[in-house]
Amino acid sequence: MVKRVIEIHWSDEARLDLKDLYYYIKKDSIEAAKKVKKEIFSSSIKLKDNPMMFEADRFKIDNDGSFRVYHVYDYRISYRIKDDIIRILRVTHSSLEPREY
Repeated sequence: MVKRVIEIHWSDEARLDLKDLYYYIKKDSIEAAKKVKKEIFSSSIKLKDNPMMFEADRFKIDNDGSFRVYHVYDYRISYRIKDDIIRILRVTHSSLEPREY
């Protein structure tokens, strides 16, 4: 059996979110900033093995199940599965009110 190849793509918004949170945390601790950034990035790579492992995103209007979400530390990572591509959509602090989309 041939395993299908799944690609991970980060949206521009998610890349900017990750960059912003890195610089925000870095103000207090560069080590903590590196750790959080690494964990978030590593977690997205793990999605290749089981993209459906996390819950459907309840803040996505009319979600067909392809929009999913998980948490790393205090950060909420939203992603979409379409065909053989996982697109990381957003990285937001969980204390913020999630936006419907």
